[in-house]
Amino acid sequence: LIQPSRVLSYGCAYGDEAIFLSQEFKDSMVFCTDISEQALVKARTKTREESRITVLPMGDIASYDVIFCMYVLFKNIGITEYSEFVDGLLQHASTLVVVAYESKASPHSFFRSEVASYFASR
Repeated sequence: LIQPSRVLSYGCAYGDEAIFLSQEFKDSMVFCTDISEQALVKARTKTREESRITVLPMGDIASYDVIFCMYVLFKNIGITEYSEFVDGLLQHASTLVVVAYESKASPHSFFRSEVASYFASR
């Protein structure tokens, strides 16, 4: 399994995704951001014990090995806006993982079965 050194959770909400990513990529620094300042406050609180997680303000994006964008901007957005969104993120990483599905299954179980197999094949 490839271990990227710098991982970004884009649209992290309350930090659960960042914690999950830090558990999956044990040797990686995980950064997370969200458009909601209230969400970032909760993410900072939830991840304060995690030394490999850094919560960033939305405009403070640097470069990363991989960006995870899970369940962000999938309702009421046109293809042009979505393309611009993806292009913007790809300026900061060579790999972008976008996850969008509607299911009662845990998003983390989806990650482990589908996304982890992608990194294992690299």
